[in-house]
Amino acid sequence: MSIIVIEATDQDQEEWDTYCASHFAFYAQYWFWHDTLKKLGFIPISLVARDRQGNIAGIFRAAVLNLPLHSYAISTQGDGRMAGGPLCRSTEVSDALLQRFDRICREFRVSKAIVLAGVLADNAPFWKESIESMGFKEENKKKCSFVLDLAEGSEAVFAKMSRRLRNRIRKGEKKGLRIREVRRKEDVKKYFALKVATWKMLGNLCPRSGEFDVVSHNILTFGKMYLAEVENKTVGGAYCYIDKNCWHLKGAVRLEQYDNYEINKAVFWRLITDAEKSGVRYIDFGSTTIDSTHYTLKTSFQAQPFPLLWYEKTYHPLSIKLRKSLIHFSFKWYAPLSFKYSYALNPLTKWYEE
Repeated sequence: MSIIVIEATDQDQEEWDTYCASHFAFYAQYWFWHDTLKKLGFIPISLVARDRQGNIAGIFRAAVLNLPLHSYAISTQGDGRMAGGPLCRSTEVSDALLQRFDRICREFRVSKAIVLAGVLADNAPFWKESIESMGFKEENKKKCSFVLDLAEGSEAVFAKMSRRLRNRIRKGEKKGLRIREVRRKEDVKKYFALKVATWKMLGNLCPRSGEFDVVSHNILTFGKMYLAEVENKTVGGAYCYIDKNCWHLKGAVRLEQYDNYEINKAVFWRLITDAEKSGVRYIDFGSTTIDSTHYTLKTSFQAQPFPLLWYEKTYHPLSIKLRKSLIHFSFKWYAPLSFKYSYALNPLTKWYEE
């Protein structure tokens, strides 16, 4: 099979998305994310592999982020919730896609490249050997993505939950907690305000309103958003992206003073019941480190952990060390923004990596 790899254009959008839907792509691999990356300040890289007949044999979504003193090439948004990686079912195709990606990294003189694959595609055997031969090393082996299979239905999931968890979900309802799906921009702004307030309290970087406008447009177009309310006050929320095979949960947030309402649990349960009604098979609850409290929460909803495949390659180690030093000293000169950035050089010092 002779393979040609080129950069896809808008003319390839329909064929690209059809291929994604039939190969368990992650939502950030669909074409709409190409335009999203542009609007968020990235240089999108959308590679398509075609066979002799001109049919798509594989795709690869990545992005280049230019930062002071160096650049990053990323096939994910850094923390595993927006996975990418080569999407194909052939070693020959994956070799061709990854070799082209490697050339692009060199052309942009990137300091580091990160490749993280979606867990549902289940095509790692076709590209793991190839990526390792190119000098990429597996990293972050403690992180898993949690996926719930709804094949048996939500009632079966509810029955398998502990009695304590079922009571906690009911507890919030009895106390007046209301979970509602929202579509209006006014409601999206309520979520954004809650997100900013929560992140400031935690000392994290906050999103700029312009950046969130880009993301919120995608949420309303390609997903769903939920708000949790008590006496008409917004106390929590979350959103999810939706594709043919899976709902991808993101952005769960709550006000801590309302913890006794079990907000996150109620939002998760609403998401499960709505996903079942839509006929979708899977819910991706996102990535979590094995020893974190979120690990217990997600497994209590019968979500199963799938180890993330996270690979990194350093092209210019000196520029990474220099930027890491600048970030380290900036925390001494300026009020700490987030504990995450004080000890690790994160490729995306922006809000949407969270």
